[in-house]
Amino acid sequence: MKSNVKRMLRPLINTWQDMKRVLRERFVSSYYGRDLYNKLQRLIQGNKSVDEYYQEMEISLIRAQIEESQEATIARFLHGLNREI
Repeated sequence: MKSNVKRMLRPLINTWQDMKRVLRERFVSSYYGRDLYNKLQRLIQGNKSVDEYYQEMEISLIRAQIEESQEATIARFLHGLNREI
């Protein structure tokens, strides 16, 4: 296996982080992150309950690997809420 890896000029996968990086490079399109970010920017409450909206926003933040301040997250959350609330 090591000789096959060396012949193909690929680094050995020694850690879980290496495995995730290799799989992401191979199977995730280059615009996936941009699409996740755009979806997060357009996220609104709509017909969802406040809890459902909050959960979807949290999941989107995690998937897009966005780390922002608590104030920015609150502002994003409030911006997407229905006006009646």
